[in-house]
Amino acid sequence: MFFGLTNSPTTFQWMMNDIFKDLISKGKVTIYLNDILIFTKDLKEHRCIVRRVLQRLQENKLFLKAEKCEFEVLETEYLGVIISKGQVRMDPVKLAGIAEWPTPTKKKELQSFLSFMNFYQKFIKNYSKVVRALTQLTGNAKWTWGAAQNQAFQQLKKQMAEDVILAIPNRTRQFRVEADTSNGAIGAVLSQEQEGKWRPVAFMFKALTSQSAKRP
Repeated sequence: MFFGLTNSPTTFQWMMNDIFKDLISKGKVTIYLNDILIFTKDLKEHRCIVRRVLQRLQENKLFLKAEKCEFEVLETEYLGVIISKGQVRMDPVKLAGIAEWPTPTKKKELQSFLSFMNFYQKFIKNYSKVVRALTQLTGNAKWTWGAAQNQAFQQLKKQMAEDVILAIPNRTRQFRVEADTSNGAIGAVLSQEQEGKWRPVAFMFKALTSQSAKRP
């Protein structure tokens, strides 16, 4: 695979999906480019799937770096989140400096902050509603950092520090969706009852356009 070509990541992802399509379809493996995550209900099955994955890699002349691999762990970091038994949460290493994030003074700095926030938005309740005052400054609007923007900025940093834990959904059980609409956004919480308690699976929000917000 040639590095630097525009289509290289897409082509590599397609190749990995094709090589492991049966394991992916069975819900045993998920892959994002060269990050492979294997998850099973018990250790015996886990070792079997790991062996099959390693064999596939060898057959297709794909190689792993041992120092970047983890085997038979109950908790792991994957694509910026920490996954453990029945739950997923934000990676505290990634959040370590969020409290000291300086107040943006120009659009480029704000875009950098929002890019980080967008990655974790499913953990943030009322995200679109809170972030609206900030996203209004990313377009062609004149840069005006006022009380509303500072309040939104501080609120997002506060919510990121709360270490929200989301449940890993069980697709055989019932889900519950709770939705709410304000003048500027639509918000929803996807939950599932686990161990006698309704636990959030994801927070979802969408900012409304000026025209949509006027609809009854």
